[in-house]
Amino acid sequence: MQPDEELKQETELVRRARKGDREAFGQLMRRLQRTVYALVLQRTNNADTAADLTQTVFLEAFRSLAKLRKPEKFRPWLYRIASRTARRWLQRNRRAGELRDIASETKANLAEAGIAGIADKLVRDELKHAVLGAVAGLPDKYRVVITMRYVEGLSCARIARLLGEPAGTVRSRLSRAHARLKKKLSRWLLYHQEH
Repeated sequence: MQPDEELKQETELVRRARKGDREAFGQLMRRLQRTVYALVLQRTNNADTAADLTQTVFLEAFRSLAKLRKPEKFRPWLYRIASRTARRWLQRNRRAGELRDIASETKANLAEAGIAGIADKLVRDELKHAVLGAVAGLPDKYRVVITMRYVEGLSCARIARLLGEPAGTVRSRLSRAHARLKKKLSRWLLYHQEH
């Protein structure tokens, strides 16, 4: 399916969903659930929470569909809802969640790795958390394009069409996101090379 055709189909699904067609909204949800989940997971760093919040995002989107002025801008609108939902959750749960998650993850990781592989497993997990943390720390406009590029595997041109942005803007955002990630992660790599 051509990207322009996909955008037309998506826009038509949004129009139908706005008229109360639940099946059309279900199709939209199936198309975009993976990306919304990835955006939320980058912020929360917890798979169960991300799954719950993904459902919350789609529920809020369904309830607010009448407020969407341009059906062809559904994706960026949905991604803003996802970012806002994750941000609100973080504000409410940051402290309590961090301590609980760190304890349970450490326990699970040690059990999974066994005694021999603990050091390697800890370094891999630490790198994973460093990458997720670096991506989560990006401004929304960068995080969305990074997710669309590397989670969905979309080209710059296709991302541009889906977001309704010029291709040069998308390339620029990707470049800036890469630079920020490189800067954040180079500190982590430097620290681990020294220790």
